[in-house]
Amino acid sequence: GETGTITRLLEWGLDVNAVNHSGRTLLHRTAMPDATAPDITRGWRVSIAELLLVHPDIEVNLVDRKGRTALRLAAVYGAGRLSKPLLEHPDIMLSIAHGYGDTPLHVAVGRQCKRTTHALLEAGADAVHHDGDGATP
Repeated sequence: GETGTITRLLEWGLDVNAVNHSGRTLLHRTAMPDATAPDITRGWRVSIAELLLVHPDIEVNLVDRKGRTALRLAAVYGAGRLSKPLLEHPDIMLSIAHGYGDTPLHVAVGRQCKRTTHALLEAGADAVHHDGDGATP
């Protein structure tokens, strides 16, 4: 399966933080939907993310060319199941603000993604962080 392939590639020296033309890592991609893939891919995306997150070289807070972390993308795309393993990583930064000053919590609340919102709050996300317009989540 997909996780076995990723495991082998990592064993052969794949850079876990390699980026594509958009500046996204494989961890970023696990948070993003694929319009051509069936819904069953959600389960393996979480499995791949969990595999990547235990890699000793993973940089969990890398931003893509648009300034988005994997955690932010999980909030944007409502990937609540992915939020949990991301939030359990010891290096995760909960309040990395985007260009407008909004954090993953702002996004999750704005998109009414209850699972991600609760997970972020339980992990200690700043509920009173003001975005560029002065709004809190």
